[in-house]
Amino acid sequence: MPGYFGSLTYLLSDIHRFYLLVVLVQQLLRFHNYTFLFIGMLTLWTVQIVAIN
Repeated sequence: MPGYFGSLTYLLSDIHRFYLLVVLVQQLLRFHNYTFLFIGMLTLWTVQIVAIN
């Protein structure tokens, strides 16, 4: 019986670790999306200023 519970807790901690990894990746992707959006807006803004001048 202890072996079963040991493997169960190990599996649960494994799932928890995987979940944390997924959350971290999602946060990074969201951050990068905002970064790319900001860079894109900045580039468009710069191009417009150059075109006006």
